[in-house]
Amino acid sequence: MRKRSNPHGTYKSEGFKNRRKSSEGNEARGNLSIPTLVQTPTYMRREILDVDEHDTYYEKTFKSPMKDYNPRDGNEAEGCYIKNMDLRKQKQKRSGFIIYSVVDDKIIYGMGIDSNSGEITDFGGGVESDDKNVICAGLREFTEETLLSFGILDEKDTSEFFSIYSDSVMITFAHLDFNMDEVTKHFDSERIKVKETGKIEVDRLVWMTHDELTKCVRTNSPKMYERVRRLINNFIVKKGDLLQYL
Repeated sequence: MRKRSNPHGTYKSEGFKNRRKSSEGNEARGNLSIPTLVQTPTYMRREILDVDEHDTYYEKTFKSPMKDYNPRDGNEAEGCYIKNMDLRKQKQKRSGFIIYSVVDDKIIYGMGIDSNSGEITDFGGGVESDDKNVICAGLREFTEETLLSFGILDEKDTSEFFSIYSDSVMITFAHLDFNMDEVTKHFDSERIKVKETGKIEVDRLVWMTHDELTKCVRTNSPKMYERVRRLINNFIVKKGDLLQYL
């Protein structure tokens, strides 16, 4: 895919932990150039979850028994940075992306609401025979479902991203810098145009904090697409908090 100039989002390869170390006050966060990397817009914000006190909640979450592990989508829930992955050996049938950025030293995830089921989901879908590999399949689905609201990512942009996967499903967490107001307005505008001529797969964007995402995955409230929820849940139970890998 050919890369284009994108006013809404820019690719960043630094990890969240490195970004936190390099960001003090309102000074430059790496090469971050976002005037006010905004709080979630008030016109589309909803409190997704009533998150418990952080320490208490995480103590409950990560001491959960292994009975929560569900191997239905494969025998393992593994994770790997794409640069360390042999993509020729990855034969998953489904691939998707979850976007995240750093707002006031907190991770904010960007996901979608499925237009048919109303469930929270990644930007993903089935791997097709003409896709170069499972990551390219996820990039194709990401581009289609976000209506170019985050611009276009090339495969070469993904090397520092972290993927979790089973035998049949892969989800890649993509660290981008973007302005949520601009991305949301662009998506809403494009969605109206597409709806007039065809079908859309994602009805709207949703923004979640790390605690909100974790609790949604662990409790399935609000409801998340089961294959996405199950894979993330299996990874958390087996490997621990996602945050340490991002």
